[in-house]
Formats: sequence, structure tokens, C-alpha cells
Amino acid sequence: MFFCRLVVPLQLTGLRSVKSLVLAQVKVADDDLQRMILWCNAMKKLSIIDCLKVNNIVICAPSLSELVIRLVWPARVVLLSVPRLVSMAIAFYYGRDGREEGPNEASNLMALLNGLPRVKDLRLDFSNNYRMKMGWPYQQVYLQSATSST
Repeated sequence: MFFCRLVVPLQLTGLRSVKSLVLAQVKVADDDLQRMILWCNAMKKLSIIDCLKVNNIVICAPSLSELVIRLVWPARVVLLSVPRLVSMAIAFYYGRDGREEGPNEASNLMALLNGLPRVKDLRLDFSNNYRMKMGWPYQQVYLQSATSST
């Protein structure tokens, strides 16, 4: 879905077999986003890119293996149940809406990273404004687990 407003009904039955979901520049409230993710039981790939009104993303997706998030910070991302998640790319940047960093930014990021039990590929990308506010020297961080051969 691109450039639209998403409102998810409380009772939704038609999305259980969706395997990939891309939300780009979608205006969606936190509870609607959470419902949408919950209803897509078979989802393996989720991309949330530059969505509006998103402040608190809660992801409970047991089949999810790949996650891409690009958001204006500060936003909170909580991974509740993602046992198959092996690849994640996340980008945070400060927008032009005048929002400043909140007091819990570092703890929000640490909580997100602590929710990644099996991730083998992790990409973190932070805008220059974000890095300067956080005092970090690097714009991109890419971690890939070493594969062992037997």
C-alpha cells in the first residue's frame, strides 16, 4: 500500500495468507497497524517505510523472517513474538516537523535490539541529524553473523 490512509476493522478475515506486506507513506494509527500485522498470520516479509502517525509499533508475527523499517524518530518499535526473524534493516531519521529527541531514545533502541534473538543480518542506518543528536560517529552499521561450515 502506498500513499493512502489505512483503517483496519476490528474483525478482519481476508488477510491470513498474506506473505509480504509493504506499507509506504501510509497514514496509519498505531492500533490499526498492530491489527493489520496480527491478521497477516503467514507474513514472512514486512516493510514499514515513512508511515505517518506511527509512534509505537508492536510486532507480533511468528512467521516473520524479514523486517524493514524506515521512520521519522522518535518512534518505539517492540518485537513481541518474532522467533523466525533472521534479517532486519532499520533506518531512523529526524524529519522536518520540529520533533526533538525524547528522553527514552537510547532505551527504546536497546529494547528493540534486545528483541532480536535469531537475527543473522542486521542493518542500521541513521541520518546525519540523528547521529549528531545521539553523538554517534557512523551513519551505517551492518552486522552479519558468520556462517559456520562443517
